[in-house]
Amino acid sequence: MRRVNYDPREMPHVFEMLTRVSQAQGGGRVPEWLATHPDPENRRGRIEQEIAALPQNFSGVAVNRDEYLRRLDGLVFGNNPREGYFKENQFFHPELRFRMTFPEGWTTNNGKQAVVAVSPEKDALVEVSLAKQPTADAAAQAFLSQQGVRGGYPVRTSLGGLPAVTAGFAAATESGTLRGTAVFVEHGGAVYRLVGYAPEPRWPAVAGAAEHALQSFARLTDPAALAVQPHRVDMVKLDQRITIEELARKRPSPVSAATLALLNQVEPQTPLEPGRLVKWIVGPPLP
Repeated sequence: MRRVNYDPREMPHVFEMLTRVSQAQGGGRVPEWLATHPDPENRRGRIEQEIAALPQNFSGVAVNRDEYLRRLDGLVFGNNPREGYFKENQFFHPELRFRMTFPEGWTTNNGKQAVVAVSPEKDALVEVSLAKQPTADAAAQAFLSQQGVRGGYPVRTSLGGLPAVTAGFAAATESGTLRGTAVFVEHGGAVYRLVGYAPEPRWPAVAGAAEHALQSFARLTDPAALAVQPHRVDMVKLDQRITIEELARKRPSPVSAATLALLNQVEPQTPLEPGRLVKWIVGPPLP
C-alpha cells in the first residue's frame, strides 16, 4: 500500500471490524489452522508490526475513503447461499440442486470441499462431498479399495429416485478402527459421496442418526430455495444527520443495526453527517 501511496494505517481498522463482526455473529470460529483465512485478529497484529517497521513519515499518503467504498457497491455480503446454506439442521444447495437433513444437535459446516456434521461428543461425523468417479458403482469400488478399508458387498439402491450404491465399511486408523456407512448417489451429472462414521465402539449408538441423514439426500425442488440470492452491499449517501439505529428503522435490512454499525466502524447511536457514504446490506431473507 505504501508503494502506491496509500495510507497503510487504515488496514488494522479493517481487521478490527472483521473481528468484531465475527464475535457478533456468535463466536465459534474454527481454529485458524482449519480455516480458509487466518484469524482477523492475528492478521491485524502482523500488519501493525509491519507498519511499525516502515518509515514513520506518512505525509502525502492517500485514504480515498469514498472512492474505495463505491467499489464495494454490489459486493456479496456473508456466505453466498447459492453455494449452499443451512436452516437449522437442514442443508440446501441451490446451484447443485440437492437438499439433506443432518442429525439434530450436531455441529454443521459448509466447506469448500465438503459439508460436514459432527456429533456433540465430537466422535462421529457425517460428510457429503463430490466423488471423482463418473458412476456410483465406480465411486464405491474406489472407496472400498483404499488401503486399510474393509467393506461389505456394495448394494445398488435408490435414494429419492436417484441411482445409488451403499455399503458398510470399517477403516483402520492410527487411533483405532472406524466403522460406518457410505452411500454414493448419482445426481445432476455428478456422483456424491455420503459417509457417516464413528469409532467402532460408538458406531452402534450413532448409526441410526447418521444413516437417517445419509438417506435424506434428495433433489431440491422448492422454487424459493432454488431462487435464493445472496445479501449484497449497497452504498447509501446520507441526506441528513442520522444514526445507524435511526436509519435502520427507515431502511430495513436483513441484518441487525448492530452489524450495520460494525460494518461502518461506528456505534449504532453515533450521529453521522449528511453526505457520508455508509455501507448498507440489502436482500431478501432466506426462504
